[in-house]
Parts: sequence; structure tokens; C-alpha cells
Amino acid sequence: MNHNSILIIDDDRDIRDVIAIALESEGFNVHTVESARDGLSWLRSHQKDLPQLIILDLMMPEMDGRAFLGELQKETIPEMENVPIFLSSATTNLSTDGLPITGVLTKPMELQNLIDVAKKYCV
Repeated sequence: MNHNSILIIDDDRDIRDVIAIALESEGFNVHTVESARDGLSWLRSHQKDLPQLIILDLMMPEMDGRAFLGELQKETIPEMENVPIFLSSATTNLSTDGLPITGVLTKPMELQNLIDVAKKYCV
């Protein structure tokens, strides 16, 4: 795994930029992609250098966060099961039963909460 590395998957450029700037200012190495399909491609091409944390938007066009998680479970990426995944969503009563995620970050995102999560999981 890539030390201090975080992958952000979100279709909203402004949100990607705000998250990336906040995390980079804390010393994290941030990679961003604008779709779930791009996220899968990125993970496939970085199997030997996986991120330590993934921030995944739930609501995206074409393939949403749930579909991404389903596709990711079909992949054979060694060590992927060790990468914590946090869903980001504006939905406050989100049902996460059965989803292979570590937690949820509610939008609008409290940046200090995001940084605390990153510091906890990127060691």
C-alpha cells in the first residue's frame, strides 16, 4: 500500500478539489477520479500501490457507489480487502447494511472530520 495515499471518487469537481486541497494540506498524497468506472480502472492499474483509504461518492451518474462496491467485490485485486472505504453522501438516513464499507462521511463534509478519518486510516 502507498503510505498516506487516498483515492477520491466523486463526479463533482468542486467537491473533489476541496477534499484534495484539505487532505494535501495535511500531507496526504491524494488521487482523484471523476467516476466509479475511472476508480475501478485506477485501482486495477495501481494494484501494487493501492491507496490506504478510499472516499467514494454514493450518487454518481452511470455507476453509483453501490454499483462500484459490487464491481469491486468481483475484482481480484490482492490486498483490496484491507483498504478502508468511506461513502460520502448527503443522505442522512442511509442504509449501509451489507455494504463492504468502513463508514460514511455526510455531505456537506466537515473537513476536520475528514482529516481525522484520514489520519486514523493512513498510518
